[in-house]
Amino acid sequence: MTDKEESGRCVECNSTDKVRGISHYECAGCGRLLDSLELDPGFTPQPLSQTFQTTSNKNGLGTTIGPSKDPKSERWRKSHDRATLERPLFVDLVIMEITRSCGNNRISADAADLVLRVNSAASISRVRRRMHGTAGMPPLESKSYRTRVYAAAALHIRRSDGQVNTAHRVSTDWGINHFDLVGAIRMMNSVLREISPNRGEDPTTMRIRGLNAESEVIRQFLNQIFPIPQAVLISETQIRILRDSGEPFYHGDEWNNGRFTNETPDKAAFMSTVEAMSQLGIPFSSVEELYGLHPVRGLQTRVKRSRKSLFD
Repeated sequence: MTDKEESGRCVECNSTDKVRGISHYECAGCGRLLDSLELDPGFTPQPLSQTFQTTSNKNGLGTTIGPSKDPKSERWRKSHDRATLERPLFVDLVIMEITRSCGNNRISADAADLVLRVNSAASISRVRRRMHGTAGMPPLESKSYRTRVYAAAALHIRRSDGQVNTAHRVSTDWGINHFDLVGAIRMMNSVLREISPNRGEDPTTMRIRGLNAESEVIRQFLNQIFPIPQAVLISETQIRILRDSGEPFYHGDEWNNGRFTNETPDKAAFMSTVEAMSQLGIPFSSVEELYGLHPVRGLQTRVKRSRKSLFD
């Protein structure tokens, strides 16, 4: 290397100015190639430093329920939030089962509020009555079954109060033992009577509301099986049978002692529908189809026996 090159001067024109070319630096005066360009190191990724958003929400995966000004809905929401924690309370697991089966709606909120009111007076997690359906179950499965029993019981109680819900279908799909369900309903009702002895509604009005609600549910299932005119005829006949038996169906009706007096509204409505179908000459197979769609608890044997007494 010459002295000029060491000094940074061009050996051709003695210029010290240079420009960046394609592969070399070039003399700005004459264009002579000078030093090679430095190698391009290419793209070098920077270390990834991910910052996670901090939040006070401890919920895991799953549905969330927004805040509400309604006290009942707020109690339901707080219980749902607790149920999504790593170690939820037993009562929160019961409410979670209600929400899973019915969705986030008024039906779930009402049933959840009932469970919370009962639990505030008598902790349902401490009820040690042995359940028939838990025989042979491991501990975790047994606990899950118990939560479903109380969830189904709450839905059945609200249904007996006149709310239209899927209590019968839910308890059937979950495989709830009949005696377990009845025991849970009895226990929860006894607590409710202690904390709210007067619900502010006379028995006849409650009976009318219950029979109307159950009959409307049955009518919807009849519409799935029969043409609308035939379904209407069955419903009208069923209502006549109830009223002829002393049941109040319309406001102003009196509630007289009769063969359905000791029946719950769901059973009275269903069995009067079975009788109506018999009177209209409808085959028993349609009764079986109706019961498959609407399996009222405690009627399976009676429905089967009605074939011999009413249809054969």
